[in-house]
Parts: sequence; structure tokens; C-alpha cells
Amino acid sequence: MKRILINCSNLHGGGSAAVATSFISFLATSENAGNFSLLLSSYVFSNLKSMRVDFSRFNKVEIFDAHGISAIFGRLSSILNLYDTVFTVFGPAYIFRMHGVKHIIGFAQPWIVYPNNLLSKS
Repeated sequence: MKRILINCSNLHGGGSAAVATSFISFLATSENAGNFSLLLSSYVFSNLKSMRVDFSRFNKVEIFDAHGISAIFGRLSSILNLYDTVFTVFGPAYIFRMHGVKHIIGFAQPWIVYPNNLLSKS
């Protein structure tokens, strides 16, 4: 079985944490929740706890606060390397080395990559 991690360890407030909270609370109601492990910042964990999300539905839940570039020198990379696939809900993901791990990173500012879009023309 693939080991899949949803990484929200770098989200400490604002809209990105709200999106992650909403996504995980929805996932907790899915029959597939047991296929995922969670790496949550204490902020996202607190939000989910206040919503009474059933964490027992997930394979594993760990609270870890990654803060900026200092995460490179912490244990974040060693945690992420335990999984086959990592989905970091919103980047950046400050990691130094990932060995054979597929890493998907959400990006909330598409106008940087796609400057000619309908939203930026309004």
C-alpha cells in the first residue's frame, strides 16, 4: 500500500490554513480517509479539533510546526521521506532532500505562473 501524506505543517494562519482545514475536514468524511496520514501545524490541528474532526479515520496524525527556511535544517525532510507521496497543500515546502518521494505542492497564486488569465484582466 502506498504511504500518502498530506502536509500542512507550514500553515500557521490565514486563508491557506482555512483551505487546509476545510480540505481535511471533508477528507475525514470520505471512505478513503484511512489511506492518508496527516502532518499538521498546531494551528491547523486546533482548527480541525474545534470542528470535532475524527482523527481516528486517518492512518496517522502528527503535529509539527515548520517555519520557513529553518525547516530545511529541522526534521521535516526526514518525516517526508517516510512516505511514497506527499501533498503539501500550499507551498513553499522548505525541504532539502527527498529520496524517491513524489511531492505535489499546491500553489495559490496562479497569476504568477499564468499572468494572462481572466481574473487578472478584470
